[in-house]
Amino acid sequence: MTVAFRIPNCDRTRTRSCSRTARRLLAIFVAMSAVVAGSAPAFASQRDAQHNPKQETPDGAPTAQEATTTEFDTDLSLEQELAEAGNPRAQLLLAMRYATGDGVPRSDAEAMRWYRKAAEQGYAEGQYHLGLRYLLGKGIPTNHAQALQWLNLAAIQRYPSAQNALGVLYRNGNGVTRDYSVAVAWFQKAAGQGDAIGQYNLGLMYDNGHGVAHDSVEAVKWYRRAAQQGHAAAQYNLGVAFREGTGVPQDQTEAVKWFRLAAEQADSDAQTNLGSAYYTGTGVAKDYYEAVRWYRRAAEQGNPLAQFNLGLTYRNGDGVQHDPVEAYKWFNLASVRSSGAHQNQYANVRDQLAKQMTPAQAAEAQQRVHEWMQSFDKTKN
Repeated sequence: MTVAFRIPNCDRTRTRSCSRTARRLLAIFVAMSAVVAGSAPAFASQRDAQHNPKQETPDGAPTAQEATTTEFDTDLSLEQELAEAGNPRAQLLLAMRYATGDGVPRSDAEAMRWYRKAAEQGYAEGQYHLGLRYLLGKGIPTNHAQALQWLNLAAIQRYPSAQNALGVLYRNGNGVTRDYSVAVAWFQKAAGQGDAIGQYNLGLMYDNGHGVAHDSVEAVKWYRRAAQQGHAAAQYNLGVAFREGTGVPQDQTEAVKWFRLAAEQADSDAQTNLGSAYYTGTGVAKDYYEAVRWYRRAAEQGNPLAQFNLGLTYRNGDGVQHDPVEAYKWFNLASVRSSGAHQNQYANVRDQLAKQMTPAQAAEAQQRVHEWMQSFDKTKN
């Protein structure tokens, strides 16, 4: 069965930026466009996932790794006593408590106060968090100059998360003049310490030829090092490299291995590609039921390509009972959550199906779309 490929969208941060691979996939898609309506579910392409350095989550909570690396966190009173006595580690942990509301009333102002106390003692992790607070405007107006000052102080102490943060700022031109060479230098420092995010980001720079000559082999080397530490985006990109034979000999079985590892970490693109591998029998025994399982996991996360692929399985009755209403639901969701060529492709398949449906089926499909979107929006709020 023919396999269609997703067009890499060079304007999206989760897509590889107009690379040779993107142009090659675009050419393949154009050549195959006549069979889109009857095609097998598609594979997602390699992307630049951006994956900013370890930082506080949008609601102000520190990452799980930061929140658990402590000898004090089982005893709030001890943390408070040590923090008041000037222990910078306790000050950092108390700041995290105020940032999350863990055992104390949540307070950005108190979090800032304790982050600053730790930072002003030269504690690298405190400097890093204070820099992020200025960068993100958490409990204080955004101030890029202050962010750079504190991140630099942490970075020169070889704190890898700060080195990554600076690399991302220079790569994206966020508060500084974009400078890929400087970004590469910071990513190299973090990667050289074995930091998985730094290794991944360095791989991206080689992959895209930003600040260094384009080198797929070198990109794969750094993706592999990060992937072996469990970095999901690196696992995904490594899977794409093996699937396409970019920087490594083509090996579909190895591609499935890395897609599975990333998929098990809830990477929706990896879940989509694992589903397509099962659907087409590429690198793994064909299994429509497994394909549907992985498509559904990605589709429920809002991945448009997975939603479209899941719709195809319902339309075709592959791994699920033929259900035009459910197929329409997923085609419609894929369309409304996409843009450009993707949106047109998904909408065309949806509209072709709609011509074969009764008014009652169409109404039921729209109701299912409405209910899914309401449920999805609640989970995001």
